[in-house]
Amino acid sequence: MEELKLAIAKRDTETVKKLFASKLASVGLFNIISEQQGLINKASDALSQILIPDDLVENNQHFVAVKTTGNGNCLYNATSLSISGNESLASELWYLCAAELYMNSASYANYQAFSSDDDFGMCLSGSAEKEAAIRNEAEETCNITPRPKWSNLIHIAALSNVIKRPVCSIYPDNFQWIHYNENEDKAYCHPCQIASRRRLIKSSKASQAFISTGFSNWNDAHRCFGKHEQSECHLEALQKLNVDKSSTDIGLAMVKQIGDVRENNRSCLMTILSNLQFLSRQGLPFRGSSDDSDSNFVQLNLLRCEDNPNFREWLTRKSDKYTSPDIQNEILKIMAQMIVREVSDNIRKSLYFALMADETTDVANKEQLVVCLRWIDQALDVHEDFIGLYQIDNTSAQTITDSIQDVLVRLNISLSQCRGQTYDGASAMSGPKSGVQKRIKDEQPKALYNHCHGHRLNLACSDNIKKTKNHV
Repeated sequence: MEELKLAIAKRDTETVKKLFASKLASVGLFNIISEQQGLINKASDALSQILIPDDLVENNQHFVAVKTTGNGNCLYNATSLSISGNESLASELWYLCAAELYMNSASYANYQAFSSDDDFGMCLSGSAEKEAAIRNEAEETCNITPRPKWSNLIHIAALSNVIKRPVCSIYPDNFQWIHYNENEDKAYCHPCQIASRRRLIKSSKASQAFISTGFSNWNDAHRCFGKHEQSECHLEALQKLNVDKSSTDIGLAMVKQIGDVRENNRSCLMTILSNLQFLSRQGLPFRGSSDDSDSNFVQLNLLRCEDNPNFREWLTRKSDKYTSPDIQNEILKIMAQMIVREVSDNIRKSLYFALMADETTDVANKEQLVVCLRWIDQALDVHEDFIGLYQIDNTSAQTITDSIQDVLVRLNISLSQCRGQTYDGASAMSGPKSGVQKRIKDEQPKALYNHCHGHRLNLACSDNIKKTKNHV
């Protein structure tokens, strides 16, 4: 499987396809003869089995809840259990899933479920960007062990195609008050524990098995859970905690509480984003040179606290405030990417554009290439948009040309739409035989070159000042 991982990392599509076919055959997913059902039942988990949603049980669908190794790969471990009765195929399924994503990234980029997924669609606009994102996800799927995040819808769809079987993502909804302690292998009632700590229920009514000692009689779990849910202790705990059992269950109440917290967090984060956007728009520095408490960003946050008490509480937190310098820089970078993405969308709609580029050396003695694009909208208004500064290894015509073309590829803008280009008079830029303008024109003959008027004016002024120096 290391060969497959290396081929994906190198973006070698043909090798990935060959290795995928051979590895799939060698694993023999479809030749495994099935006595696995008995093995699966041995690994089944009584508590999880009880929590399977009622509608699935009522429809006579057979689901078995099993325990898997807690190494971050539960999707692949569970699938391996369903195929072979053990977790031996988990790593193979992991790599085959990555290869499936890589080989068919174009198909997954246009997958209907992903196009309507806000988390996937909010940051990616074009199909090319989505395809690149899926290929990157395939590479990450290979390289991260164990995975620090859950597998998502993309992995579930890819895995289903690998094993040629449907894969369902199911979350439990029965007995949502249960809290399971993995170390003790015992279950507790969350609302009863809270009510007991607050001394809201009488000790005579308290069910110690679900409050302090823990419940572990898994053979009779379903009956005992149902009995406790209707017990005087549980109902009183819900009532004292202001949870109306007739209108909503504890699960819905917790979901609402989590939703309120999430909404408050989102509001505070949006306040921080708007502050950073304002300072950026006005060209004001975020941080001070020495005392950060007097910086524009900190003082603007304090000003916004006067209208938002929740934001004041947010800023007093010890962590997860999203106000550190690293977070500020990251948010600023994301904002810049969003602006460039919007500019590129507008340019694609306008059909044609002109290139403007220049190179300079910064204070760190690094060569920087600045790229701007000039275009006209439907109202015939002219726009000249700064795209970015890009560090280059040298100032040769070939390097600058490659860098410009790379910028256009990242923006998903075709060079065939270019109708003009303008640079300074340096030979590397404007040379008629091998300059940047000639190389661009070789790719797109309609990209007419014009010596930058700003540079020409600067040269003319400098020359005249030198000639009139002795006459002043």
